[in-house]
Amino acid sequence: MTGIPSVLQLNREDAIAADVVSAYLLDDGPQQGMTVVEIFDAHQVVLGRTITDAVGPREQVADAVLDRSELERCSEYAVEPLGQRKRVTASVIVRVSPRRSAYETEREAGGYGVAG
Repeated sequence: MTGIPSVLQLNREDAIAADVVSAYLLDDGPQQGMTVVEIFDAHQVVLGRTITDAVGPREQVADAVLDRSELERCSEYAVEPLGQRKRVTASVIVRVSPRRSAYETEREAGGYGVAG
């Protein structure tokens, strides 16, 4: 897993191509129990990868990594059962503001996920 920058090292220019955040647990090897957070572009090319020993659900760990990056989540997480590992994925965009994500602001205002 070398040659790919950390999610935290993605600058705004590179982050513009980001499309999806993915998180999964490593279930074997020397990093067993750690969470891998990856950023993909629309062509499924990995733009950034961070492996962390943070404790918590995959979604919570991915959000914590995103909070320290140039990206923000803009959809709910979904389970992606295809492939070797069970991943959770969500859409991402370049962070609008360093203080507050546009997605969270809209959710609090009732703009996302509210029928009506």
